[in-house]
Amino acid sequence: MRDELGYALAPIEGDFVRPELLGFFLKVIPPAATEASTRWKLMAPALVDQFAALRGDRLHGQAREEALNELARSAHEVISEPRRNWRSFEDADEDDGPAPW
Repeated sequence: MRDELGYALAPIEGDFVRPELLGFFLKVIPPAATEASTRWKLMAPALVDQFAALRGDRLHGQAREEALNELARSAHEVISEPRRNWRSFEDADEDDGPAPW
């Protein structure tokens, strides 16, 4: 995880562990893992350069937003699944609808 995604995960115990997060890891991730890994196997070779650029520290602000938009478009070209949005915009108005890719 740390090498590929930049996450340094470490097991923890205590009252600060949120049950909903733990439930997510126990109930949501395992059933979705096979489908996600299949998609990743299809996408990763085609998008590896874009992922590398986004992991680096050279893209900021609008340039990073443009790179994320381009990644979403490229992902859509690799796997064009109906009703799948490869990028969501949390600050978008509800009336705007889904992204065009």
